[in-house]
Parts: sequence; structure tokens; C-alpha cells
Amino acid sequence: MAAHALGGDTPPRPGPQGIPPNVLDKRPAPPPREASVLFCEGVQLKLQDKYAEAIERFRQVLALDPEAPAVLYELGFCHYRLGKNKEAAEYLKRSLTLDPRNGPAHETLAFVYNALGERDKALEALEAAAKAPERPRNHESLVQRIAWIYERQRDHKNAIAWYRYLLECGYRDRKTYVSLGALQLKEKLYDEALASFREAVRRSPNGEAATDDVAAAYAQLSEAERADALRRHEAATANTDDPFLLEALAIAYQAAGRDDDMLRTLERSARTASERADAQKHFLAEHFEESGNLPKAIQWRLSIIADRNSPSAEEILRLAELYVKHEEMERAAECYRKALAADPRRRSLLRQVADCHAELYQWDKAAAALEELLKDKTLGPADAEAVFALGEILDHAGKPQEAQARKKQAFDLLIGAISKAGSPAAEARIQITLAQLCYADAKPDKALGYLAVAQQLEPDDPRKLLLLASAYKRVQNWTEAAATLQKYLEKDSATLTAAGALYEMAACLEAAGRTHDADAARQRAKALLLKAAEATPADAAKAAVQMQLGDSELQRNRPKAAIEHFLEALRLNPKQALPHLHLGQCYQMLPDWTRAAAHYKSYLDAARPDERTPRILYRLGVAQARSGQRDLGDQNKRRAIQMLLDELATLDKEQRGTPAHKAQLLRDLAGLYAAQKDHQKALDAAQKALALAPTDKRADYRLTLASIYDDLKRYDDSERILLDTHKADPQNPAVLNHLGYFYAERAKNLDQAIALVKKALHYEPLNGAYLDSLAWAYYQQGNHHEAAKLLARALQYEDDAVIRDHYGDALHKLGNLREAREAWTRALALDPEIEGVAEKLKATEPNNTPNNPKASEKGEKQ
Repeated sequence: MAAHALGGDTPPRPGPQGIPPNVLDKRPAPPPREASVLFCEGVQLKLQDKYAEAIERFRQVLALDPEAPAVLYELGFCHYRLGKNKEAAEYLKRSLTLDPRNGPAHETLAFVYNALGERDKALEALEAAAKAPERPRNHESLVQRIAWIYERQRDHKNAIAWYRYLLECGYRDRKTYVSLGALQLKEKLYDEALASFREAVRRSPNGEAATDDVAAAYAQLSEAERADALRRHEAATANTDDPFLLEALAIAYQAAGRDDDMLRTLERSARTASERADAQKHFLAEHFEESGNLPKAIQWRLSIIADRNSPSAEEILRLAELYVKHEEMERAAECYRKALAADPRRRSLLRQVADCHAELYQWDKAAAALEELLKDKTLGPADAEAVFALGEILDHAGKPQEAQARKKQAFDLLIGAISKAGSPAAEARIQITLAQLCYADAKPDKALGYLAVAQQLEPDDPRKLLLLASAYKRVQNWTEAAATLQKYLEKDSATLTAAGALYEMAACLEAAGRTHDADAARQRAKALLLKAAEATPADAAKAAVQMQLGDSELQRNRPKAAIEHFLEALRLNPKQALPHLHLGQCYQMLPDWTRAAAHYKSYLDAARPDERTPRILYRLGVAQARSGQRDLGDQNKRRAIQMLLDELATLDKEQRGTPAHKAQLLRDLAGLYAAQKDHQKALDAAQKALALAPTDKRADYRLTLASIYDDLKRYDDSERILLDTHKADPQNPAVLNHLGYFYAERAKNLDQAIALVKKALHYEPLNGAYLDSLAWAYYQQGNHHEAAKLLARALQYEDDAVIRDHYGDALHKLGNLREAREAWTRALALDPEIEGVAEKLKATEPNNTPNNPKASEKGEKQ
């Protein structure tokens, strides 16, 4: 150690404030050489944690040089480490009397005082260490500790002073400015707080938003204090373009819940030329995308790209994805092309280009993009899906022979790769891809075969069993589906996936006629879900379990049981909107129109608008009208229709929107017009919808059109549509049922009607509407007993006004007048506007029946 460390000659230094100059002038002479050697030995022992031996050496040095402050400091330190705090304090105080500039000595003395329980003296010593000319090695954390101590003591003024001192010392990190700003807010130093937060923002990485900790500082204020702070901030930033200051103001707005002001301010800041602007633009783009404001999100993504000389493929892709969401498919395709130009290795982007053109039914352009992808390439199994997609597009383009050749090529690529797979897992993946192509090609039987092979290749993978069970369901082999799910449960019996498998198995067992086993599977699933809910501490997770339990009860047409679960989900997670929608549906089924209306309204108030909003708003209108708020209900029904009209007008004006989306909007519009009995407008909308509908969904749109022809009593047109649809899609269960019911309603072709509906039930044996159709065909044949039995079963799956009406008719024909009236009463409660039911109830009133036995058949369907 240098001689001056033991108290030798050093350049004279001015004493800190409060220390008499004569103390500093009493400098000891340089120690003899022997003392320096002993001192070094003592330091070495100290570094080896041999404090007792080190003390002996330092005492020998002290005997040779009694006024050496460095020796006294080392003695104090070693005594402190041995827990001899009183002796340590004496040595350290003597050292500091001789050399008050020694920061480490002040810091050690602080630790000693703290150990002795003298907290005030400890803090004074820490402050002296922090201000000493010879700083401790951990000076920054020392000053931070002092500021934190005062902050914890709620002595904000001293805490602010020490944070400022931290900055004066050059320790200007982001966290310090945030802490200082938070304290300045509490002390109502609003201008200074804003300046501190500006520095925090300035020191945030350019790729990151500086929101959470700054916002938390404002969140600690009362509402009145926040408002006062914002008024001062607004005045201070009225004429500034400083991006850091504006971002700090934007964060304050966010903390106050003033999102519109936050966004306006941040947009103002992002338009300035600064390094920070890029991070702000990214934040704005992501925020607007998450909030559903796609035009604004696109605007800021375009601005980000415009700032780049050579934008990256990733940045262009983010814009392309926004155009897809906004249904600007031409622009999306153009962006995918630009991304490909930015990174030519990403040739798979041509799939996205093809998808964009396919969404617009631009089949030739879509096919060209896929052919470009496959051109000059040695095709392998990895290309099979793209080749098959090209085949589908060629089908749409009216080139069936080319389409068939491409689809065959896709299958050949995969089948040819099986022998070269190299491992069971690789071969299983090929088999699964083959199954997916079979599904797309409407060949579920072949898909089942491929999935069975995949499961045999990887018998220990439970996921393969789930795929196989799904395949059995798609060929209506309910028994094998249930057995396969049971095999899955032998491998996984405790997870949430297992609960889902049990519910699926229950449905398969019930479809196979094993009702008792189905109920047992549902009880196992419920117990598993409740156990999972108990095991998680998170309320959101518990709420999700309750939602799943409620959905299960709702699917079984048990609204009262479902309500209990949905209310519990809402209690656990009050901010979620979806339980309100399900509760509205449950109360509508009871029917409790007042509560149904309340929950539909709560859902609409809480949920972000989407394609379901007009339909749910119309439901709200119906519930309000039926709960005594007819004017309000009618107003909301008209609003629902206007929403659809406005959306269609916007899409046309902005020249965007896919044909499939417009078709869905028009179909929804047709349904609402039909519910309003405005059948001509419903017909016009349904015809337009059918013209735009995608090929694979045309059957559903034709059924909508047929129903509207029924409403208009244009039965010949309805039958023509149904027969044409059945010819084009003979296995479609909805078409089979609709045509069968059409005949049953008119007591026409009843044997054919029964055959059609039985075929529909082969595909969907638990469909209440299909069971009602079959029952009504039997009723029209005069087989009232079979009709009543089927209708009772239908009501297990769907409590519908029409099914209740039919059930009442069948019971009445069997002579069960009381039960018939109960069924009709229930039908009228579910739909007060249902045709003919009120007349049946009036005709079968007790005072009418004896005098007019035939009156009970008034209004009853024959």
C-alpha cells in the first residue's frame, strides 16, 4: 500500500462542510518501513477472512504509528466482521476524526451503528459516506439506498434530494428518473415530475414502450391529483414538439383512463422526426390493431415502412396481415409479393398470395400464384398440400380434368414418400396429411384408414387416438369412436383434455343408444373439471372451468343448471363478457325475457363489436319487446338491421370485403328481415347472398332461400330449390331434413319424408330439429304414438316453440289434454307470436270442451 494510505503526505484538500480546517492540518508523518510491511500482511489476512490474526497485525502497526487513520479503519472493519461492534465504532470514529474524507469508513460505521440498533446514527453515517470525497466502491447503490430509506419513511423531500444527488453524481439511469418523478408527483411538483419522466422516456430502449412504471406513478395519485397534474402538464406541453415530453404526457393520460387523449398525444409525438418516433409508431400500430381500429393500424404500419430505405420482409408482412384482416385482399396480395421481393427465400409467401386471390374468387390468379410456387421445383411430400390446393382452385376455375390431375399428384407425392419416411413418426405424419387431403376431398372413409395406420405407427401417442376417434365420428361409427376415446382416457385421465374427451365420449355413447353410460361419462368429466378448478389459485382459470361446465349443461338443454355455472364464472371474473351472452340464451330458454334482455345488453356493453353483434342486438330487441319494453325492443331490432346495411354499404364504398363475408352479412340480413315479416326484403337479401356464397356453403344459403319462399307461400319455388340442392349435395343432413320437413308439413310424400329425415338422423342422431321433423311426418301419417315418443326425445336436445307445439298436437290426438295444454302453453311462452297456438289453448279451455269437442282441433295442424 502506498505510504499516504497510512497517513503520509497527500495533497492538501479542502475539508467537507462542518469539519474544522485545523483537524485536517494535523497530518502524521510517514510511518517506518516495518509498519508498511505489517499493514500489508494485515490486509492480506483480512482478505482471507482471518480477522482475528489481521487485528494482531494492525495493532502492531498502530503501536508504531498511533495516528494512522487507515490502520484505525482496518481495525474497525475487522472488529465489525467479528461482531465486536462497540470496539469497531471506537476505532472507526478515531479514524474519521483523523481523515473525515474516507467514505468506506463512514459506510462501515453506518453498518456498525445499524448492528447496535442506532438507526439515526447509521443513516447519518451513510449520508456522510455518500458525500465523502473518497467514495465507497458501491457509491451508486449507497446513494440509492439512502433515497430509498427516506422514501420508505415517507420523507419525500429528503428522498427527492438524494435522488437529485444521485443524478448530480452522474448516475442517470432510467429507474432513478422514474423514482424521482413518482416522488415529485406526490409532492405536487408536477412540472419537475414531467421533466423527470421525460428523461425516463428518453432513456427507454427505442424498441420498447415506456409505459408500465411511469403509468404506475400516476396511478398512485387520487383522481383529483391526477387531474391537477394533467392540467399542469397540458400547459407545459401546449407548444412543444419534444417527443419524449409528449410521450410522458401520453402515459399520464393512459393512467387517468383518457385513452383518446393518450392516443392523440402519442400520434402528435410520433409525427415528429426523432429516434423515439419509431417506437411510438410501433406502439400505435399494435394498439390500434388490438383495439380493432384496423384503418389506423394500417396507417401507422405504412408510416413505419415509409421511414425505411429498405423495409424488412417482416415489416411488410405485418402490413399484409392487417390488409387481410381489413379484407383488402388485393393490397394484401401486393404486400406479400413485396415481402417476397425483400426476402426471395420466402417462396412460401406465394401460398398467401394465392389465398388472397381465392378469397376474391379470382381463381385464375390464385392458380397462377401456386403454379409459380411449384414451377422449376423438384416436388416432394412437403409440397403435397400446395399441389392439392392448386387442384381445388382449378376445380373452382372450371377446369375439372386439370384439377383431378393435380389432386392425384398430391396423393401420389405422399404415398410415394411412405416407404422413404425413415421412421414411424415421419410415416405417421404422412398418413395424417393423407387423411387431411381425404377430408378436403370429401372422402372420410379413406381418411379413417390413414388415421388408423398413423395410430398403429405411434401407439404410445395419445393424440393419435383423438384423431382416430374424430375420424370414427365423421363416418358415424359412434361405438368405435367411444371405444377409441376410452383408450385415450387410459393414457390420460387427469387433464382438461381428458375432460373434453369424456364429454365427446358421452355424446358418442348417447348417439349409440347407451344413455346410462353417457351420463356416467359426463359425471366423470364434471368431477375432473371441478378438481382442476380447485387445484388452480387463478380466478380466471376457475372461471374458464365454470364456463365449460355451463356449456355442457346448455348443450344438454338444461338452462337452469347452466345458469349456476355461468353466474359463478361471472363472479370469478366479472370483466368477461361471454358469460352474459350465455346467460341471455339460458334465460331466453326458460323463458325469462327480462333477465335475458339484461344479460344480452350487458354482453353488448362489454364486448368488442364483431360479426355477431347485429344478431345479438336483434335478440336483445326481441327480449325487450317480450318483457314489456316493446318500443325499445323494436328500436333495437331496427338498429340491428341498420348495422348490417351500414356494414355492407361501407364495404362497397371502400371497395373491400370478401364475397364470402358479404354473403354472410346478407344472409344475416335476410334472417332479420324474415323475423320482421318483411319477406320481400328478406328474399332480395337471400338471393344476393346466394350469388356471393362460397361453393362449399351454398347448400346452407339455398336452405335460407327455401325458407323465405315458404314464408311467401311460394311452395313450388321452395320445393324446386330443395330438390336442386339435394341433387347437388345428397348426403347433406341439413338438406335431407329440410326437404323431409317440407313434405311432412304439407302431408306430401310422407314415406319419402320419413326416409329423408332418417338419413339426416344417421348423420346427427342427437339433433332435436331432425327428430321433430321425423315425428311430424309420423304425425301426418296418423302414427301419433310414435310422433309423441320422438317429440319427447327431441325436447331433450332442443326446447323449441315449434317442437312444443307439435308435442301438444300429438298429445292431444292421444287424448292427453292436460299435458297437451301444458306443451302449448310452453310453446307460447317461448314464442308469443307462434301461429295458431293461442287459438288451440282457447279452443281447449275447460268451459269450451264439453260443449264443443271439435273446437280443440281449431288451429291444430292436420
